[in-house]
Amino acid sequence: MLLLRTAGRALVHAMRLGTVVIAGLTVEQEFSRRRRQRTWHGRVGPVPYDFRRPTMERLRREWWQPDSAELVTPHAFGLGWGLNLGRLAAMLQRSVRR
Repeated sequence: MLLLRTAGRALVHAMRLGTVVIAGLTVEQEFSRRRRQRTWHGRVGPVPYDFRRPTMERLRREWWQPDSAELVTPHAFGLGWGLNLGRLAAMLQRSVRR
């Protein structure tokens, strides 16, 4: 049990460190551009980021697209991905109908 707890803590620390590193890389990527060329959204490797002020449209795209095939979508603000609750609801509705 102690080994699992220690491994869990190590995983959490590694994930936090990875998040800090990716956040740093996104800032470095944006500041390496000229001021007028900075978009504050894009990707670092496979990880999407968006540090622009969130809009209702981007929030809706992240959380509610029932007709989309994607269950996981880029965050409307921040690093990584969010859950498309609209797609999840559509999947659950189809499974209940069967």
